[in-house]
Amino acid sequence: MELSELLPLLRRKPDLSGFLFQAYDLPASAFAAVRLASYFTQLGGARVGPYLFEARPRDPSATGAALISLCTEAQFLDSAGDPFPSGEQDPPPVEATTVREELTAIVIREPAAIERGFGCP
Repeated sequence: MELSELLPLLRRKPDLSGFLFQAYDLPASAFAAVRLASYFTQLGGARVGPYLFEARPRDPSATGAALISLCTEAQFLDSAGDPFPSGEQDPPPVEATTVREELTAIVIREPAAIERGFGCP
């Protein structure tokens, strides 16, 4: 997906994400770890975090790229904008019309760390 689609998510948490814009040259695209299935009647195909991308440090003395994970918490909303229950036992909200995400963490690792998962707490 285009990284520009994630800019509103990052800008809502400037204290958390501000250093990314200062310290890294961000790429044009990112990988979304979750793509909602077609049984979501309104949201089938939508992407949900965590989001991952590799970025190069702006510091010319730094070597190599960093693997950056944008960790999010998703909340599914109905057509009135009300959230669906989000407990472990609740079924997936297949009738949701909107998904709202909040940035919860940014994890920076070396690219080879992808083998150990997304890195989100």
